[in-house]
Amino acid sequence: MNFMNYLKKKPRIIEFHLLDFNEDMDIAWYHILEIYGAILKNDKYWHFFYEGDYSLIRCSKKYRKAIVKYLNDNNIEYKYTDAWIDGSRYVEGHKQRFISLFHEYSMLAIELEEDDLVLVADRVCHCFFNHCTYMAENHRKQYGINMWEGMLMGQLAVQRSHYIGRIDQNKVWENNIDKKKKEKDEE
Repeated sequence: MNFMNYLKKKPRIIEFHLLDFNEDMDIAWYHILEIYGAILKNDKYWHFFYEGDYSLIRCSKKYRKAIVKYLNDNNIEYKYTDAWIDGSRYVEGHKQRFISLFHEYSMLAIELEEDDLVLVADRVCHCFFNHCTYMAENHRKQYGINMWEGMLMGQLAVQRSHYIGRIDQNKVWENNIDKKKKEKDEE
């Protein structure tokens, strides 16, 4: 198969939301490793994401029955989606590339020693920016050839922190509303 045919091939990827999955992180990690080792080890499209209270597992459709059986046998509550449509337009726009990246990031997380996490993350970020050096003309002009990568990484860190702060604040707000509603109901 030539490269262009490979890019045109669109695998059918399904999605499982593992609900209230992350209450115990050690147990959740155990299940992810078991699902990978027992079911998905030969699926080059599978990947997972931690999403706070729940996690996502995406994989080729042919593994659906085995995943459903595993989740049911282990009393893991889930929501199934027959086709993965990403919430990010940037992921959707470059989905074929992200499929490979998400799979490789999942495999790297499984194989990685925690002591290597920061240095591996640096390599991941640096390699992406390094490969973009030629096409990042406006960023090079604005910040300079030796500074543009660091400036963008700093901006991304601030934006990520702001995003997570909003999520955490919304959870606090929702918990306060629930608490006040409960107190009112008890009156």
